[in-house]
Amino acid sequence: MAKIKGANAVLDVMYKWGIDHLYGFPGGSFDSTMNAIYEMQDKIKFIEVRHEEAGALAASAEYKLTGKLGVCMGSAGPGAIHLMNGLYDAKYDKTPMVALVANVPTPRQDINFFQAFDETPWFRDVAVWVHQAKTKEALPVLMDTAIRQAYAKKGPAVLVIPKDFGWQEIEDNYRVSASNHVADNYAAPTAESIEDATKLIKEAKNPVVYFGLGASGAGEELKEFADKFKMPMMSSYLGKGIVEDSFKPYLGTIGRLGAKA
Repeated sequence: MAKIKGANAVLDVMYKWGIDHLYGFPGGSFDSTMNAIYEMQDKIKFIEVRHEEAGALAASAEYKLTGKLGVCMGSAGPGAIHLMNGLYDAKYDKTPMVALVANVPTPRQDINFFQAFDETPWFRDVAVWVHQAKTKEALPVLMDTAIRQAYAKKGPAVLVIPKDFGWQEIEDNYRVSASNHVADNYAAPTAESIEDATKLIKEAKNPVVYFGLGASGAGEELKEFADKFKMPMMSSYLGKGIVEDSFKPYLGTIGRLGAKA
């Protein structure tokens, strides 16, 4: 049976889910993953950031802009904590993402080792799913689970990887449950509900179009709709860009970050 390093198996699962890049900042506790990135550079692109927080925010933004899950990484101790702002961004925007967090080697845990602490409890409030691998063989299974949980529960999933497990070899016989993840499907409106909505719009004194991220890919339809009913348009902050700013009926975003209009 062929063998594969634990860190390589984690990235292989990611790749089989259609994810071909991740954001991060190198650290000594993540040397196994950095080595795996080097060995798999034909499949996985490493996007180095200046700070782990930027990587976590980028991974959160990935799904908001593309509909595909983003992945970031942080080394043990300070690198793990730096991910928090990006993870909370994903939590409150209900955004799927995965954070790979390093931990010191298993023999060095729980003995006040340099930059080591019990990481899992720190992420319980922010993550929809968080686990530390307890065996090297569990790494690909847990990575597969992390991705599924992130998509299913619409939030950040955190996988903690002890440094020694990333270097150790396992059997290359794990199974991945990946499928081509598509955007959420919503029930199509009935003809009756469309007629009711049209009636309400025509009877309204000052109707407006308010749209958000759910309207992604429907910019032209939105503009046609607004033009037909002579309605001004406003968007949530995440909906910005669906309709270009130069479109006259579009007044911009509303709320705390809204434009003067």
